Order: sequence, then C-alpha cells, then structure tokens
Amino acid sequence: MPGPEDKRSSELDCDTLLMLRVSKNDDREAFQQVYRKYYSVLASFFRKVRRIPAHTCEDMIQDVFHRVWRDRKQFRGQSMLFTYLLTIAKCVAVDYLRGTRLGSGVREITNAFALGGREIEDRLIHDQTPPILVHREEIRQEVHKAVSLLPADQKQSVELVWFEALPQVKAAQEACCARKTLRKRLGKALTQLARSLARLMID
Repeated sequence: MPGPEDKRSSELDCDTLLMLRVSKNDDREAFQQVYRKYYSVLASFFRKVRRIPAHTCEDMIQDVFHRVWRDRKQFRGQSMLFTYLLTIAKCVAVDYLRGTRLGSGVREITNAFALGGREIEDRLIHDQTPPILVHREEIRQEVHKAVSLLPADQKQSVELVWFEALPQVKAAQEACCARKTLRKRLGKALTQLARSLARLMID
C-alpha cells in the first residue's frame, strides 16, 4: 500500500520529481535534464528584464544553474520547479542590478525627484514592458516608504529639495545646516534610495 510520501510524489509534476532526484541523490543526469529544459525559459526571462544587456544573459543563466546545484539540498519539492527557478533568477537579476545600477540609479532618482515627487514613478518605469510594469500607485507608495525610512536628517533634506522643490540654499537654511552638509545628506539619501528601489525594476 502506498505510503504518504508515495502519494505526495504522485501529485508532483514530472519536473519537480526530476529536481528531487538532483536534491536527494546528487543526480547529475537529472540536473542536465533540468538545464536543457529550462535554459530557454531563463533566457527569455532575463531578456525581458530592463537594463540587463543581452550579452550578460548567458552569464546570468549560468549563475542560476550554479546556485541550483550548489543549494540543491535545500529543494524539498514544496514549490513547482518553474517557480523555484524563477525565484532564483529574480535574485540573480537583483544582484546584477544592485551591482551595476547604483551609479545610474542615483542619477535616475536625482532626475526624477528634480521633476517633483509626483512624477518619479514615470522615470522609474518609463519602459512598461511586462513583467516589469508596476502599478503607478504602488511605485508612489514605495518611494515615499523608502524616503520615510531614511535617517531624519536625510529624510528632511530629500523632502525640502525634491518634494518641496526648494533651492539648496533655502533648504539648507530650513534644515539649519551648511549647504555642503545638505549636499552630503542628499548624496547618502540617493545611494540608499537607489538600493531600496532597485527591486521595482524587475518585480
């Protein structure tokens, strides 16, 4: 009579069972089958992620499969293999964006805030190709949430310069600090905001 584990296995899809062979038995042949079947799926995913150059997709796909093999013992079949791989792929994409976009991210956020807080979402998601598109209201909420989590002096500087559109000289007076101090606070705030908002590029 089939036991509980056999019953559960029968309910799993073939790909998940294949990955369980990798996880439980270090089955390299099963891993190769996973690789061959999902290579094109991951390639398609990375091509759709904005700001990831086509020439880097191959490296990122290999990074996904490297992580899959490295962490194979963590797979328990609690999710479908497609979902599992997509989650890892998103992590790889986020790592890439955070590693390469801090400079450009700061510039984009600077330009966006210069337009005014109400328009920042248009600069963050001007390329609305699925699955990149995030609802504008969600973007707005995320931006204000990220600002609210800044240290008090940085938060004040951001609000004065970008939300209230005060000249830096006037903003420095309002903040009771030197203009040089204000610029330093803004720089730190931008770096943190770039990190906090990076995920909006791929969610």
